[in-house]
Amino acid sequence: MRDFAFLALGTGVGVGIFVGGALHRGAHFAAGEAGDLMFPDPERKEPPKLGEVVGKRAIAAEVKKATGKKMSAADGLAGAPHNPKLERATQDAVEHVATLVIARLRAAGPGGEPVARDPGPV
Repeated sequence: MRDFAFLALGTGVGVGIFVGGALHRGAHFAAGEAGDLMFPDPERKEPPKLGEVVGKRAIAAEVKKATGKKMSAADGLAGAPHNPKLERATQDAVEHVATLVIARLRAAGPGGEPVARDPGPV
């Protein structure tokens, strides 16, 4: 596999994009910096930074708010397909990660061609 993206979610967000087997660094050597990206959100006056939505602390806080239970972000995400409260609590994070992946892959295509096409709303 020579073309792929690596997504690291933890206290922050990082992306590694490999094209032709080499790490794509971008014009300013910051192609993998993703935590400070903002996506428009009609429900918020100022959109949060991506790291504030998909970081493990943010997901755990949303899960606790929705369920009243303390649990890790990983457990909240793993339980989401089976628990409507967890699904609602993690939906924002999942949608933001999906948008990030699509945006990064479209931008990183070799020869200026997108690696992935936008599938529409998630």
